[in-house]
Amino acid sequence: MDDSEERLIQDTELLKQELGRASPGRESGLMRLLAARVAMNSAFQFWGLLDARGTNWESNYASVRGAGVELGEVHGVPFWDCRWWRGAPEVQERLKDAVRRAALGEFVRYDVEIVGGNEGAELITIDFNLKPVKDRQGNVVFMIAEGRDVTEQRRLELEVARHRDELATLDRLKTEFVANVSHEFRTPLTLILGHVEDALARPAASLSGEALAATHRSTLRLLRLVNTLLDFSRIEAGRLQRSFEPTDLARLTAELASSFRSLIEGAGLSLSVDCPPLPEPVYVDRAQWEKIVSNLVSNAFKFTFEGEIAVSLLPHPAHVELSVRDTGTGIPADELPRIFERFHRVQGAPCRSIEGTGLGLALVQELVKVHGGSLRASSEMGRGSTFTVSIPRGRAHLPPERIAAAADPAPSPASACPRVIEAAQWAPHAREGAATEGRDARAGGAPGPSAREGEGRVLVADDNADMREYLVHLLAPRWSVEAASDGRAALAAALARPPDLVVSDVMMPGLDGVSLLRELRADPRTSMVPVVLVSARAGEEAVVEGLDMGADDYLVKPFSARELLARVRTQIEMARMRRRAAEAAERERALELPRFLDAASVVLADSLDYPTTLARVAQLAVPVLADFCLVDLLDEEEGTFRRVGVACSDPAQAALAEEAKRFTPRLDGNREHPPTRVFIEREPLLVENFTDEHMRAIAHDEEHLRVMRAIGGRSVMCVPLARRGRLFGTLTFIATQSGRRYRREDLAAAEELARRCALAVDNARLYKDAQSAIALRDEFLSIASHELKTPLTPLSLQIQILTRRAPELCPDKDRLAWLTDRLGLVRRQSERLRRLVDNLLDISRISAWRLALDLEPVRLSEIVRQVVSRFHEGGEIAESGSQVTVSADDDDAGNWDRLRLEQVVDNLVSNALKYGQGKPLEIAVTSAESSATLTIADHGIGIAPEHIERIFGRFERAVSARHYGGLGMGLYISKQLVEALDGSIEVSSVPGEGSTFKVTLPLAGPSISGPRGRPGPGSA
Repeated sequence: MDDSEERLIQDTELLKQELGRASPGRESGLMRLLAARVAMNSAFQFWGLLDARGTNWESNYASVRGAGVELGEVHGVPFWDCRWWRGAPEVQERLKDAVRRAALGEFVRYDVEIVGGNEGAELITIDFNLKPVKDRQGNVVFMIAEGRDVTEQRRLELEVARHRDELATLDRLKTEFVANVSHEFRTPLTLILGHVEDALARPAASLSGEALAATHRSTLRLLRLVNTLLDFSRIEAGRLQRSFEPTDLARLTAELASSFRSLIEGAGLSLSVDCPPLPEPVYVDRAQWEKIVSNLVSNAFKFTFEGEIAVSLLPHPAHVELSVRDTGTGIPADELPRIFERFHRVQGAPCRSIEGTGLGLALVQELVKVHGGSLRASSEMGRGSTFTVSIPRGRAHLPPERIAAAADPAPSPASACPRVIEAAQWAPHAREGAATEGRDARAGGAPGPSAREGEGRVLVADDNADMREYLVHLLAPRWSVEAASDGRAALAAALARPPDLVVSDVMMPGLDGVSLLRELRADPRTSMVPVVLVSARAGEEAVVEGLDMGADDYLVKPFSARELLARVRTQIEMARMRRRAAEAAERERALELPRFLDAASVVLADSLDYPTTLARVAQLAVPVLADFCLVDLLDEEEGTFRRVGVACSDPAQAALAEEAKRFTPRLDGNREHPPTRVFIEREPLLVENFTDEHMRAIAHDEEHLRVMRAIGGRSVMCVPLARRGRLFGTLTFIATQSGRRYRREDLAAAEELARRCALAVDNARLYKDAQSAIALRDEFLSIASHELKTPLTPLSLQIQILTRRAPELCPDKDRLAWLTDRLGLVRRQSERLRRLVDNLLDISRISAWRLALDLEPVRLSEIVRQVVSRFHEGGEIAESGSQVTVSADDDDAGNWDRLRLEQVVDNLVSNALKYGQGKPLEIAVTSAESSATLTIADHGIGIAPEHIERIFGRFERAVSARHYGGLGMGLYISKQLVEALDGSIEVSSVPGEGSTFKVTLPLAGPSISGPRGRPGPGSA
């Protein structure tokens, strides 16, 4: 008895005494402590108490007994140094980490293997946990360590999981077996029923020729399948009939192998048979030995495409050894241990036919075991395989009751061997003449008329030669038919010359029917070709699955000839209708394209805000050019792309389009990304067939890949927006509809749209540059005007002073007249310069919307008289030679800006004097109820009609600057000032007879006052 058990007994005795003295509700603290210790030490699971540093201070009886230690050995010791945890260093390290986590307040739990069984002699698995115990302040002061032995439970769980995996494997194998057996049965049944129905439809009601031979082959194949299944059933039940008799095994093996010679050599292979005479007869069941040899040789032929097949039978001291070696495709190393499993087939292995149940090698192994022998295989990928059968010599290993007397029946002829007949259908040119395109197959009894139903072409793909022949036999009288023996040959034929319809078996070697369908859909040349899949898988689920794969129809074996013909006829007619609809849509698109380009040009000319305009053009591009259109503009300053628009044809995908805006291409990013590639190469890009591989190659990340897959692009174009050697951005067009693939003509249309867009962008940028230059010019004029006006003020003052003091300074009258004349000239020129500077300042104010109006009651007639008087005093009127007459009514005062109104009258009078040629000038002021009108008429050179519209433009002139001075600012400023006063100005003129300017102003003045002006074109 150890110390733990002794303590448990002592505690139990003390607790019994305490319980005798206790009454309900009045238990002593000692009693509760003893009860806890007894409960803990009596518990089945392991239990311990640790401090916050991981030191073990208490362990229960179950834990110390399980480890085979005394309590003192684990008392006050770091928990990880106790015997339980000495199984492996990683176990101790994990425990230390668990203690650290629990000391921080975390509950830790995990399964671990410890020393804890049979007093420390065994390792057990426990469900272990550490629970922290905290004080009032929330600090961890103790940890409760608990472990429950779950060794048996985990073992059972693993066992259940293993059985579950085995059942899942068996279920999968069963499903594959049922599918394969269904295919194996339904294919010959289709041929038998088809040929029999053909025969019954004829008056003679008999089979003959190739139809009879095909029916015979199909019957033998069914018989072999049934016998194989029966053999397995008998082997499992222990009822396999066997009779072992002494046999010349070398002769029998040589004859069986040689029955394949013509077939093997006809396929371009060589057959080597090395079966020297044996020293004694070997006891075998002849029928079963025939199955062993024929299965192994036919299997070698099935997986060998070049080289040789070698069969040898050699004696050894205790056994004879049959070896079948080939130079075929080989078996993967990971598949080699499973090749003798029932129903197992090496997926994707190149072979002559996909036919088979996965039972052949398994049956061979079982038959070899029946003979007391063994079967093994070796293989190297690409080099070939070798199957070796060892059969013991003598008869001691055989049941005495199964040994028969010697017999030597004549071997069956090669033609009678079902395996040879079946393998003949795998030959590359098995009855190839039956598949010649468009031959008249009605000689064999094909139903229906001999007249062809149009010029449709049908491509038939089936690895079974009899089935291929039968399909051609049914279809050839009505359509041109081409046959292929596997999926790859069918794909090559379809791409070389696209047919109107493809009829394909689902199960074929190399490229099966589903993969063939996928390849046809992926290529733009065959994406619209209808495909009818023929399969042995029956039931609604199989049909739905086939249609979900993208097949246009799904035909289940066995099928009738009428059903096949009806479905083929329907699909060809529907394909023709689709083609006609597509051609009509293409014609409509060809007509729609010019309209679209014209509409795009209108949109591009509508605004100079080219990012918004290009986004509108992208909306126009769907669905004419694309289902999705992306616009990326280049920010030359930042050196980055900016996605300004994403348009889609389907409103339901608007949210997806918004997501696509986030994935802007990067100039330094993936060179395969269309916009990036176009930017680098400066050439348009056309990807006719845009696949998931392309998406993965250009995706920024998984989220970008998800969005691209959701868009579902099938064809992509990307064109540059470039002009005058500058790249402004790219347009990307994405087609998502299954039948739409971009071609060169689509790319040409995209390039034309890009050319127009680039022209609009270039014009907008040029206009922006011009506006910037004009702004700089206006700023310069404003600064220059201020600088020019500064010296003009003192100059004018000095002229006035000189004019006043001229009599004083020059007493001589002749000299005084000359001086006064010269001072008047200087004054007039300085005044002219002042007006020029004021005009420049006004132009800058108008352009910047800084023209201020100071409104007050003003009479227009008063302004006119003051201006004319000033021109008289300055000598301009006398200098021009014109006679000026002013006619003014008693007009009402208007609410106008006096200085600006004087400026208008000054400009108009100055203009009339300049171009009046010294002829009379009439100025009139008239008043109406709410307005006043100023009319200034000269009889000068006049204005040509083509110049009338532009004379009020900034810096515009209607005459040559060589003969008439000026900068073309006066009329522009006058018009701006009149319009700022809410008035109007107009002109009428006859060349050679003069011009009349008419200004009309509202007496109420402008509706608003303050800074006024008019923006230049495009500056809004």
